[in-house]
Parts: sequence; structure tokens; C-alpha cells
Amino acid sequence: MDLKQAFALIDRKDTELVAVLRQLLSIDTTNPPGLGYERMVEYLESRFRLLGFRNQRVLVPEEQWRSLPLPLEGPRVNLVSRRHFGKDREEVTIYGHMDTVPVEGEWAYDPFLGQVELGRIYGRGAADSKGAIAALIVAFEVIGQLRLDCRYNVTCCLTTDEEIGGYPGVLELSRRGFFTGHVLCLEGSQEPEEFVAAAGMVDVHITAKGRSCHTGVNYLGVNAVEEMIPVLEEMMRLKADVESREPFVPPGAAAGGSEPVAMRRSFTLAVLRGGEKSNVVPPECTLIINRRFTPDETREQAVQEIMDAVAAAKARSRALGIVTEVLPGFPALRVNLDNPHAARLRDARKAVMGYTDADFRRLASTKAYDLGFVQQTTGNADFYFLGVGRPDSHEHGADESCRLADMRNLTKELVYYLAF
Repeated sequence: MDLKQAFALIDRKDTELVAVLRQLLSIDTTNPPGLGYERMVEYLESRFRLLGFRNQRVLVPEEQWRSLPLPLEGPRVNLVSRRHFGKDREEVTIYGHMDTVPVEGEWAYDPFLGQVELGRIYGRGAADSKGAIAALIVAFEVIGQLRLDCRYNVTCCLTTDEEIGGYPGVLELSRRGFFTGHVLCLEGSQEPEEFVAAAGMVDVHITAKGRSCHTGVNYLGVNAVEEMIPVLEEMMRLKADVESREPFVPPGAAAGGSEPVAMRRSFTLAVLRGGEKSNVVPPECTLIINRRFTPDETREQAVQEIMDAVAAAKARSRALGIVTEVLPGFPALRVNLDNPHAARLRDARKAVMGYTDADFRRLASTKAYDLGFVQQTTGNADFYFLGVGRPDSHEHGADESCRLADMRNLTKELVYYLAF
């Protein structure tokens, strides 16, 4: 079978790509709470079964995810779909996550409908990463339709709770040995970028305790919101310090292509929550810090700096107590691109997108990926990122979308890599 014929067939698959993505978007897997996993897995099982894959459901133990201070509901059902294409073939694990962030902001499009306008498909998760999962399904349909010989034995891991950290499905699957061979992650983009590292992430919840009373006699209470102010001031000082430090440029980032983009450390005061009614002195106020740390830092160092800032704030606060809780987060990730799989994946992108070697940038991602748990568990560093995201995709924002052309591009890249 000629590669041009395969690509021509994919060019005629727009209707199917849109239909699959619309089905995925219609299943609400916003997280929290993450209630839609079972429905999503049921749909994916039916698609992979028709493609000759054997399906296995894997649950994250409830005592793990229930321990997180988040409003989570419903079983954490992960899907592992495997197909053995031949003896003595190398293993590849293809990874994507099923959950999305909640729908917030003002949307011009229904976030669960998959409306198409001017070549873009709109919906929560279209870019991150349901559009890529749809392309994966259609890629294997093309391989089957054309009776192409797959180079690898394939394991597809479609997982839970990537968007909240803590105890994502990836951690459970890697502990149980499902990640085998090199790993192809569907959270990348169609830009000529190759990640050689990714940030780690940790959330720290800080709660100031007060005493409620009527605001008319507020001197009888302790206002937790007001007594959080010293904490906020210390955190802003720490934020300025952390984000002024030298960016991290991993070894190998300058190889191939233009000037690399370094990874900066980030410190975000992400959530501030306190008070219920204007005539009640608030007895509690919670601040959530999201810290992204580089591979040359440790999670312990990042957390200790926050704890030191909290200790300094306590000396200036009249709160009846300041309590901290550290969530598990994601480990930082280092990636090895000096292997034949990464070279072939680059070739796939060159064949589809027309890129040259000079176009590619090797860089460190400031996003955090739960694949850090796979590296922590297995020691594997052979990861490669493909996907449908673009700078204009509005991932995690209102009117998230992906380009239909990029869904075709990803389908072609997968077919090229797996079968040519």
C-alpha cells in the first residue's frame, strides 16, 4: 500500500473524525467531579473492540481518590486496550486522558456539542485531549481498512484524573505494569516542538481558622479572611522570588532547530475561598497555591519554601490556627529523544506537515504531565508528544477548539509511524 493512498483515504475521513469527537465531547468528563468515566469507557470499549483490541478496565482504589480535598464523585475507571500485531515486535504505549477541566467563562459555543465553524471544532476537551483520542481511533480504522501491517504491539492507556493530580489513573496503570516500551503521549501539538522535559507540579492548601459571629459585633469574632492577609503577603513575596530565578534549560534542549525555550518556575495563587454571607464574620479562609517546579528542583524543596512562608505569616496573623495540606501533585519529567522511535516520529511529522529538521525546537514544557509517575515508577525516559493543540486552541479556556485539519494531520502521523 502506497503512503499517498493512505493519506488520501484520511483526507476523506472528516465526517468520521467529527462524529467520533462529537461523541467524546457529548460525554461530560469535567473534573471535578469526574462522573462520566464509565460512559466514556463504554463508548471507547466498543470502538476498540471493533478494531481488534482486547479491553481491560482498571479502577483506581476509592480510598486513594477519596482522600483528596476535592468534590470527586463516581468510580475512576481507566481503559487499557491492547492488540498484539506480531511476534518479536517492539512495544509501544499510546497514552491519553479522558477527563477535562470544568466549563468556566463565557462560551459562544455549546461546550458539549462539537459545533464546527470555519474548520474548527469547539468543545471542552477538543484540544486537551479528546480530539487526539478521536484521531487515534480513526488511525487504527484506516490501518484496518487498508490491511496495513503495524510495526508494533500496541497498548492504549486512556486514563482518569489527569486534570486534578493526586492519584491519576496513570499512576495506577504504571504501578501495575501496563506502560511497556516507549510512550507516545497524545497531549502534544502540531507545532514543530519536541519536549525534552516537563515541569513538576504540587498544590498546597493553606487554611486560616477564625471564629464566626454577627458582623455587627465583629470584635467578638476572628475574621479568617482578614487574618489570611499576612499569608497572602508572604506568598506574594515568595512568588516574586521564585519567578525571578534563572529559567531551566535541560541538556539537549538546544539540539536541532532554533533557539530553545527554557522552562520557567511558576508560583500561582490559584484559589482563594472564604465567607458565605456578608453579615457573618467568616470562620475559615482557604488559599490554594499551585507551584510548578523544574527538574533541577525537588518537590520537597518547593514545598518547604511554602511552609517557611506560612511560618513567617503565622507570626503576624491573629488566626486561631493556620493549617496546611500538601497534595501529591506530579513529578517533573525528563525525556530522552536520542532513540530511533523519536527519530521516526519526527519523520512522521516531516512527512505530514512538511517540516524540516531546522524547524524543530527542543524545549522544556511548563505544563506538568502525569507521565512523570510513569518515569518515577518504571525509570523510562523514552516519551514523545503528539496532539492537536495549538496556541490558539484555548486549552482550559472558554471556546476551546481544535482544527479539523490538525485532526487529519495527527491521524496521518499515527498511520505513518505505526504502519510505514
